Amino acid sequence: HFKGFDKDEIHNFYRDNDAVMEEKRMRAAEEADQEAEWAMHEAEMLRRMDEAEKLRQQRIAEDNRNYGNTLHQQREEFRIRNAKTEVAGIGTN
Repeated sequence: HFKGFDKDEIHNFYRDNDAVMEEKRMRAAEEADQEAEWAMHEAEMLRRMDEAEKLRQQRIAEDNRNYGNTLHQQREEFRIRNAKTEVAGIGTN
């Protein structure tokens, strides 16, 4: 099917074709490796973001507990202060 070409030219065509095909296979393998590496990187980033979000939620919950405890303590101190002032007769009509 390669009429008009001598044997060496035909072998060169096949060698060139084989080289092109090998280069394509190598590029495809490199691309697959890069895709796998990117997928691992992306999965790691998502894991870190999820972990950071969990820590943020924990801090918010802790801040809310602390705020609630502080508010409760302030109310109790206010109640005690009012009880003392009533006992001392201050602020009564």
